[in-house]
This record gives sequence, C-alpha cells and structure tokens, in this order.
Amino acid sequence: MYSSATPEIFVFMGINVFLVMSFSVSIFEEQFPKPLPYVFQIAALAGFGQIWMNYTLLSASIETRFWSSLFYLAMAIISIIVINLYVGIRKKRLSSAGILLGVFTIPVGAISFFLISAYTNGTAIPMPTLPIVPIESLATILVLSLVILGLSILVYLKPDKLKKILQTKPKQCISSEITLETHLKNDDQEIAPQQEVKSNE
Repeated sequence: MYSSATPEIFVFMGINVFLVMSFSVSIFEEQFPKPLPYVFQIAALAGFGQIWMNYTLLSASIETRFWSSLFYLAMAIISIIVINLYVGIRKKRLSSAGILLGVFTIPVGAISFFLISAYTNGTAIPMPTLPIVPIESLATILVLSLVILGLSILVYLKPDKLKKILQTKPKQCISSEITLETHLKNDDQEIAPQQEVKSNE
C-alpha cells in the first residue's frame, strides 16, 4: 500500500503532532510551563531539518532514512504521552487527561501504528514483521476515542454528578447494614419473652 511512499511521511506526521501540541499547550498555558509551546515549535522546525538531511546526506540509504524518520515520529508520540501523564498525575486533572487521551493520544498512536505497519509490510526493510492493521479497525478506535472524550467532557463540566454516583453506593451499604441490625434486635426481643415463659413453666 505504502511501498511507493517515502519514509519522510513519518516526519511529516511528527511535525503535525508537534505543531498541534504547541497550539494546544499555548491555549491552556496556565497548566503547563511557559517555554513548552516554544519547545514543541523548535521540535517541529527540527523535523524540516530532518527532511533536508534525509534528502541531502542520507539519500542513498533508504533504511537510514526510515529509522531516522521513525525515531522522529516516536519522539512526537512520547511527548504526547508525557503531556498526558503530566496533566493526569502531576496536575491531578483526570478529566483533562481523559480529554487529551481521546483527542490526541489514542488517535495519533493508532494512526501511527497503521502507517508503520502498512509501510513496513510493503517494503523490504529488515525489521520484525508487524501485523497488518485493517483500515476498518481505525473506525473502531476513533469511536472509542469519542466515547472517552465524551465521558471526560461530562466529568469536566459536571463533576458533581460523578461525586453523587460515588457517594450513593456507600450510603446504600450503610442503610442495608442498619436494617440488618434492626432485624436482629427485633428477633432477639421476640425470643426473650418466649424463653421467660418456658422458664416459668
């Protein structure tokens, strides 16, 4: 499928990932360090430098171009995962981390794996064979991303509903324990007069 494509397709995807992350971080700049958007922009510019280097210095070796392009895309995906973990663990904003997971992490990871699998199965690059990912599976993954995104937005906009759901279950358990205790006390009270009558007889 991608046998005629150049390995720089991975660099182009990595550049887009870095630019989108820079734009997103600049919107929510209060949650992130201020230099972070500029770091992503420099990484995107480094991607254009990677393309120039591939076509000028590494044009004779398709394998070297493939591995350097794949390394650049891997750095872009790792940056998304790090940002996701930073928001969820460091900032303790699970709803925002869920939004990032549904918008960026899962779709970018799935599309990247699809491109890498299609490219390596169409070329004679010496590397472990990856399973061929059917394009229909991408629709399922995108639907899963939309479900995660919808739930995260719901929790982000209405966090009280989640608290009520989590708080109702313990109350139900406590109420059931109270009713069990009252039934046991009533049974003890009914048994006590019967024992007194038997002892008088």
